[in-house]
Amino acid sequence: MTLLLAPNETNDSLSQLSILFQYSLCFGLFQCLCLPLTSTKLPFHKRFYRASYFLWFPMLMVMIPCAFYSVYHLSTDLSNRWGGTAATSYLFCRIYIAINVLGTIGELLTWQAEGGTVLSKLPVLLHHILSVGAYTLGLTYCNNKVHYYACLLGCCEVTTFHLTILIWSKFENNTIAQFFNTHCPSIFVINGCLLWLTYVLFRLLLFPYTMYAWIVDLQQFETLQIVNETPTIVLYVLPAVTIFLFVVSILWFSRIHAGMVKLFKSGGTGMENDTNNDGTSKDKEAATKGTEGGNEGGNQGKKQE
Repeated sequence: MTLLLAPNETNDSLSQLSILFQYSLCFGLFQCLCLPLTSTKLPFHKRFYRASYFLWFPMLMVMIPCAFYSVYHLSTDLSNRWGGTAATSYLFCRIYIAINVLGTIGELLTWQAEGGTVLSKLPVLLHHILSVGAYTLGLTYCNNKVHYYACLLGCCEVTTFHLTILIWSKFENNTIAQFFNTHCPSIFVINGCLLWLTYVLFRLLLFPYTMYAWIVDLQQFETLQIVNETPTIVLYVLPAVTIFLFVVSILWFSRIHAGMVKLFKSGGTGMENDTNNDGTSKDKEAATKGTEGGNEGGNQGKKQE
């Protein structure tokens, strides 16, 4: 079969890097323009984080179909899985890289403002950095190879859609989420169930399958001349990143499963487990009361003295 290649694309590394820079810059400007839509009472790092959701929601609507279509389009034979490209595979990779660059910046801003141990921040940061590095490597140094596998792994973003909705619903003073929580709380139960289900299918099962498909195809790659044009590093980067993603996905799934159990035990009351009816955080309120209680106790002690 003829090798499928995206039209009007080149293997020039500098051109690809220039396009990636433009994507990242445009997305970053869009996210900054969304800052006025967030509460001015919040510190900058939280506003930057919340503004990212105005970018994530529409981009996920583009990325997910692109990933699935590219997998279907390039899965026809071994040569296309190894060296084939599509306009949708380029689009997916570029959007994925750009939003992960912004995700890295957001995590660093949060770490600087709120602190935290290296162990608590490292998995997410490594996720962003390794993803950006691996996909950029594929678009530049590796001569645009293995788009099929890049998009196959990218199908895991199905879970990100439901996770984004879950985190968005937990924002304080989120009037839209409060409305759904009051009038249609089952929507959060449905989203939680879909998050759990898609996480199992598109992460815990997809990542091992990708490794299996890679190993099976790798045994036949020697028959393709195109392999000789590919740097050896690509043979190690994709498996290494996939294994890392699989390990952190297992760690994160324990929290998702615990949240799922908590949701069902609460009777599916949406975000009421974590927020009051006015959208403020129960945890923050409890901490404030604890502080006030401690201050009152200290004042009473002083009076008695």
